[in-house]
Amino acid sequence: MRSFVLVLGLLLPCPSVALAGGLFTPDTGTVGLSRGGAWTARASDVAGALYYNPAGLWQVDGWTVSGGVNLYSADRTFQRLGYAGGPTYDLTAKRSHVRPHPEVGIAWGLPKPDLTFAIGLTSPLAPIQSFSPTGPGRYRIIEQVLEQGNIYFGAAFRPIKYVSVGATFQIVAMTLTESFAAQADVLADSNAPNPENRDWDVLAEFSARAVAPQFNIGVMVMPTDWLRIGVSFDPPYRFAGTGTVDISGAIGGESGAVQVFGDGPIYVRGEDDITLDVGLPGHLRFGLDVAPIPQLSFGLDAHFELWNGTGDITAGDIDMPLFYDNPDDDLAPEPLVDYLYRSGICPLGSVLGIDCGDASSLPAGAGSSLASYTGNGGEVVVPASYRNTWSIRTGVEAKPHPGVALRFGYLFESSAVGNETLSLTSLGGDKHMLAGGLSMRIGANERDARPVAEVSITYAHVWYPTRTVTPTQTRGSTLVLPGVPANPVDAGVYTADVNQVGLNVAFHFGALGQRLAEPVMRR
Repeated sequence: MRSFVLVLGLLLPCPSVALAGGLFTPDTGTVGLSRGGAWTARASDVAGALYYNPAGLWQVDGWTVSGGVNLYSADRTFQRLGYAGGPTYDLTAKRSHVRPHPEVGIAWGLPKPDLTFAIGLTSPLAPIQSFSPTGPGRYRIIEQVLEQGNIYFGAAFRPIKYVSVGATFQIVAMTLTESFAAQADVLADSNAPNPENRDWDVLAEFSARAVAPQFNIGVMVMPTDWLRIGVSFDPPYRFAGTGTVDISGAIGGESGAVQVFGDGPIYVRGEDDITLDVGLPGHLRFGLDVAPIPQLSFGLDAHFELWNGTGDITAGDIDMPLFYDNPDDDLAPEPLVDYLYRSGICPLGSVLGIDCGDASSLPAGAGSSLASYTGNGGEVVVPASYRNTWSIRTGVEAKPHPGVALRFGYLFESSAVGNETLSLTSLGGDKHMLAGGLSMRIGANERDARPVAEVSITYAHVWYPTRTVTPTQTRGSTLVLPGVPANPVDAGVYTADVNQVGLNVAFHFGALGQRLAEPVMRR
């Protein structure tokens, strides 16, 4: 049973891989998204400037208030591959969720000096993932909810007509909650594949949260009316937080040995506080925007995602005792190892090669030490092996009317996730995105500077080519007792696609309202 504890302890940090880039979809911002993310050299909306390039905030004179939402829906499937002599698995499919992600921005610009201040909020695009609790993917993920908000404080300064510089300071708040199943079949036949009997499943639930600082700097150069060049950078950083883990389950209920020697299923429960440390990526963006005529512009961006190390995950302060806790009685929880000796299961385990330890050699009340897991010096490190990525983004914007803008875009982004670590929690791949959008201005008038309302809507579709991971490629497997074969749990065929609809409404006041009223807008 000591090995059983190791199984659970080693599995605990695995779900936090979801913090990594494989789960996120590029990019955020309704307007920038409609141009395929080719927005670094233009960034004329508040949310887009805060995210892509804060130097773009110079385009705000007076007050601008904007708010919107991005509706995000992801479809993902996993056809787990069998092994020699093993089973044929059913298809694992993500349950449908439509998730809203907000974008809010307020900016105030001064004409002299040409200085703009802004605050805002964006939420990286990540799905709620929910899979069958009895399906073949349960050992990796059952349910996952990732919540993140980036609060921005930004400013831009244009010292001369042709150059603008900008920066943001960010507060990144993140919470991850996830559940998955662990296999604890202590009676599995060592000469055959692990049967993955659901009677030996234990449910593990994991939650972690953290707040981290971050910043972004950018430059925008405008040597002519028809050419813009933009560069921005936010560095890799660490996500260090605290969390809890809970384990519960009734295992071995149908096992003859447990029924004979015990008094029913082994009701296992454990909980612990842990710390979490994860490397997260930064971004280096280059953008070029060309407007051959005032009503038409083309954008081309190259983005690089830079990982802090490999995104390895470290769970620390691990010291998790396990207890026997029958929910049908009123007795206090009992240290698991004490129950195993009292019920006669440990003596049976010695015959089967399971080491429970020698209860007679333990001090009174110290038996629970055998049912605790502390990792390697109190921590477990899970290698993620994420790699730097690159993307090419192209976009076009046309203005058939001074109050109407049409946008289209495409991007390609390489995968941060290799076959060796590809799984349902870090499902990534080469990404392709097609997007289109429309903006309309209401209230522009050439005779005054009354407020101007600007409504933008975007649709984007992201798809990932099908990926197949063989059992020899993957590192992911069930963790089992010594002598019991470990089954590959991440080998299989993966598919994914995403649909997004974005809506943003902005209100421009003061000098910007007057400038937007001009028949030909060149911002």
